[in-house]
Parts: sequence; structure tokens; C-alpha cells
Amino acid sequence: MNSEYKIRPAETKDIKVILFIYNQGIEDRIATLEEKQKDMQQQ
Repeated sequence: MNSEYKIRPAETKDIKVILFIYNQGIEDRIATLEEKQKDMQQQ
């Protein structure tokens, strides 16, 4: 299987996207038991 995805360590520039994905899990209540969304100040 040939994938176009590249796995790499997260970088500082990725924080906004990571928070967006994580907060989607909070909204959907599927990926986490967290109840409050995170923001850049809480990272």
C-alpha cells in the first residue's frame, strides 16, 4: 500500500491544527472525555 501521508513529529507550527482536531473530538464526545474546548493559552 502506497500512502501519500508523511508521519513526522509535531512542530510548533502545527498547534492550531492539532487544537482544531482535538476540539472536534470534544464537540463530538467521541475521542475524549473532556468537556471544555482547549485554546492556544491552554496548550
